Amino acid sequence: MNREDHEKERLKWLQKLEDAETRLAQTETINHEMNQLKAELNKKIIEMERNQKPLIEQNRKLAERNRLLQGEFKKCEHKLSHSQEDFLTLKDNYERLLKENTVLKEKRLFPEKLEELDRYKNQVLEYSKCITALRQAGIEKDRRYEILIHKFKLLRKAVSRRLGDADDDHQSSFGGSDCSAESSISLNTITEDLQETENNVSSLTANALLQERVITLQAKSDSLERQLNEAKETNELLEFQLLESKELMNQEHEKKPVEKIERSVETDRWIKNGENLESKISSEETVCYCCALSKKKPVICDSP
Repeated sequence: MNREDHEKERLKWLQKLEDAETRLAQTETINHEMNQLKAELNKKIIEMERNQKPLIEQNRKLAERNRLLQGEFKKCEHKLSHSQEDFLTLKDNYERLLKENTVLKEKRLFPEKLEELDRYKNQVLEYSKCITALRQAGIEKDRRYEILIHKFKLLRKAVSRRLGDADDDHQSSFGGSDCSAESSISLNTITEDLQETENNVSSLTANALLQERVITLQAKSDSLERQLNEAKETNELLEFQLLESKELMNQEHEKKPVEKIERSVETDRWIKNGENLESKISSEETVCYCCALSKKKPVICDSP
């Protein structure tokens, strides 16, 4: 190797040495910047951990509270099931007592008025029977009176015919005695019929009085039935009000577990919001770290 070649080789290696020194200086600066970035990121991580400690503590407290609320909710469900069973038994007892009460009310509600109503009904039936019997008796009397009038007319015709056809005094006197006897009989029957008509008139007046009394008794029975219906309506109204009060009590009893369920739902929503906030913070940290790395990439030197 001559001197010129040696000089060229030396200059070549000097140039490579200078390039290596420049690259080394660049890598040192980049390493220094990366160390600074690492320190800043460590500070941010420490600060974020410090900021997340109250959130973690709050999350722990919320989890403990949620556990307690779940236990209370289970106890409330257990109590609700027992209360529903008690309510069903009370409802059955109430229905049974209500039926017994209705039966007793039907038996004991206004006993005197009910007895009086039955008595009036029996009197009305008796008076109606008397009225029908008196009407039949009046019809029978009228029929007998018409028969007697017809017999009297026939008898008078027969007497006149006998008086016109008589030949001797003996026969006429005999016939006259017969006629007088028959006429006396007919007069006796007429007086009896007149007495019967008078009795019939008196019975008709009594019938009219009985009809008026029947009308008054019917009005009294209608008023008693009206009072009985009003009492039944008031009883039904009271029973309806009692059922409404029972339903209101049941609604108030059912509102309490619903409020507790709403509170537990709000607690779950709060916990979910805390978890979303924590995930958001971690994603922001990752994005910041990636941005810092993308701004200053390290340059790797080539091997000689």
